[in-house]
Amino acid sequence: MRQVVFSELSEKDLEEHLSYIIQKDGILRASNIYDAILEKINDIATINIEIGQRKPDYLPGLRRVIYKGVYIYFNQL
Repeated sequence: MRQVVFSELSEKDLEEHLSYIIQKDGILRASNIYDAILEKINDIATINIEIGQRKPDYLPGLRRVIYKGVYIYFNQL
């Protein structure tokens, strides 16, 4: 099974996104979105096929999926 590792920048970005949702819609909504995003990330880590849009112009091997309006960038190593 692949291991999920968050970059420092991705952790900060997710934190800022959730802070915005907390202010706008409350902690329960932010918590539900956080759980859904983490579930999607874990799904990506366990799938054995290439998914998402290739983004080699950003970084070799980088891919992107959009989930509930959130861009999730990852490398399937």
